[in-house]
Amino acid sequence: MAKITGEKILKIVGLILFWLGMVGFIYTVKLGIETRAQSNWPTVEGSVIKAEFEKVITRQAIGDGSTSETREEAHWLPHFEYAYEVNGQKYIATRISTFDSTCDNEREVMDLRRLISRNQTIVVYYDPENPAFSVINPFPDLIDNWILLISSVALIFVGLAMTWVCRNA
Repeated sequence: MAKITGEKILKIVGLILFWLGMVGFIYTVKLGIETRAQSNWPTVEGSVIKAEFEKVITRQAIGDGSTSETREEAHWLPHFEYAYEVNGQKYIATRISTFDSTCDNEREVMDLRRLISRNQTIVVYYDPENPAFSVINPFPDLIDNWILLISSVALIFVGLAMTWVCRNA
């Protein structure tokens, strides 16, 4: 029976970190490619059906849990619905961008509200191969993707280093 040593465990953990980093890296690059492609899609004018933001407040305990102090954090869930027409076919969609998520602060809410002109029209970017798929913001704030990309690369290097150091185990 093979003896399990600390080096073997580190090597296995290194391999796991490497592959987790690779998955994160590939996912982030794929999203980046999609975003770039969307910015080059044809556009049409669309009309806003619904543009609402649901404010969600989360409460988190502060400290070690021995007190009842909590911290409140607010974020907003955008609920968009818009209509547009391509080649005589009418579509209704809800997708804002590839990275549909919450708005973490009021600046992000204002950025989305700026997409809507005074007369409730928007520019809709649609997939020329599948006009039913569209976005209204192909240029989202990519800070989360940069964080994921940097974290993924760090995991890859840490995993490789752990595996290399323990290569004889």
